[in-house]
Amino acid sequence: MADAKHNIFALGVTLLSIAITLSGMATVVDRPLLWHVGIVFGVAGSGLVARGIVRYL
Repeated sequence: MADAKHNIFALGVTLLSIAITLSGMATVVDRPLLWHVGIVFGVAGSGLVARGIVRYL
């Protein structure tokens, strides 16, 4: 059970890291599409972290 919780948190944090990287790259190269993809990854990562918190309680 603890491993399943860990996997949810790990995937959520990974997606948040990808979102931060994509948003930074979008700022440097001025690509709005890349920024939107970063937002999608950020929302997905936030959702997984929230799901992991709810499962932890």
